[in-house]
Amino acid sequence: MASAVLFISGCGNNVTDDIHERVDFSDASGLFSSPIKGPGNPETGWSQNAQPDTIVALVDGTPVTRGTLEQAVQTQALNLQQHLNPEQLKLELPKIRKAALHHLILRILLADEATKGDVQVPGSDVEIAFDNLRKTLPEGTPWEEFLERTSLTEKAVRDELRSQLEHQALIQKHIGDVSPPTNDQITTFYEENKNQFVEPARATFRHLLLRVDANTDENTWSATMDRANELWKEMETKQLSLEGLVTQHSEDEETKGTGGLLENIIAPQLPPALRQAVFDGEIGRVGPPVRTVAGVHLVLPEQREPERSLSIDEVRDYIAKQLTQESKRQSFEKYANHLIETAHIEYP
Repeated sequence: MASAVLFISGCGNNVTDDIHERVDFSDASGLFSSPIKGPGNPETGWSQNAQPDTIVALVDGTPVTRGTLEQAVQTQALNLQQHLNPEQLKLELPKIRKAALHHLILRILLADEATKGDVQVPGSDVEIAFDNLRKTLPEGTPWEEFLERTSLTEKAVRDELRSQLEHQALIQKHIGDVSPPTNDQITTFYEENKNQFVEPARATFRHLLLRVDANTDENTWSATMDRANELWKEMETKQLSLEGLVTQHSEDEETKGTGGLLENIIAPQLPPALRQAVFDGEIGRVGPPVRTVAGVHLVLPEQREPERSLSIDEVRDYIAKQLTQESKRQSFEKYANHLIETAHIEYP
């Protein structure tokens, strides 16, 4: 079982959701309340000098090698690059490595159970999962680059997806269906987590941007601010529209062709100074120039919607799904711990 490993949950939600509603067990971190039994130290084989064929764990006699473990870590790290900067990623590597080892141990145990249970997965399910995986790659990541960076082949990807689908079918067989949450459970969850169910304030506005490199000197910033003030005063005295000035002067190429229009932008998306101009400025009136890390802006608020709390009816389906997934997670945790408890796991 020492084959290539894909952490599908790192690429998005369960890639087989539209095949069947199954448990996503691919990130096993935090699921093991039972200690992994066996002599030795789980850190063995993790030093920088260890060879790829160094055995880091034996699971009922089946080895997990350093090479397989590090490939799993590399794949998960690649998935996390879109969320963490290099320094944060470096700090998370020990946790990633621990989760990867847990994952590898569990998949060996699940593979053995799937073989005993003669679990079969249709080839069509594998192809659906394969197509979904390609769709969930980080934006701008070519498929060939993903394969190269993870040292995988398309055959290895399909084999791994088949393996995961077999494991999911096995888990579904053992944990069965869970009862849907009751209205009282949904209501209780909503009342206890009301602060989570808030739609942030949003706004539609136009802006003219005069770009300035964030690292430039203060003289350049001052000159750009002076230029923005001149444009602002010219608008006031000549009653010019911001939309017209954007076409001539804005250096934001993404909005220049639409008169600087930005629609339905939520407050957390904006830097503080721009957020204040958009959400506190007078509707229909261009305020004084605003400095952000991108440069100097002239801003015209057009429409605002205040923050609002979502009603229980608006989030009922979401809560029901979350509670159902939590029930499945708990059932899986119980099953996974049973496999761990009855296995013989060593760290040579």
